[in-house]
Amino acid sequence: QRLIKSDEQLENLACLNVEERLQKALGMLAQEFGYSEGVCRVIPLKISHRLLGEMTGTSRESVTRALGRLEKKGWLTRGNDKMILRGPSS
Repeated sequence: QRLIKSDEQLENLACLNVEERLQKALGMLAQEFGYSEGVCRVIPLKISHRLLGEMTGTSRESVTRALGRLEKKGWLTRGNDKMILRGPSS
């Protein structure tokens, strides 16, 4: 199963841009740790940009910029110790 996960991560790095990789990582976190709130999915964790960068194979700075873009698009809202996903992956 680790091999399958590694293969999927390599494919993501090669085929997806930073925003898409971030959306995918947040979607996985929402599935694993989140809960539904209406049509949204809430991730009740404080997740550092550094950790998200490690999960997506990008820098902390790139994660910060991508989160800002996702927030502007209305896909994501960041709050104290939680993130709320509104996109199709949520």
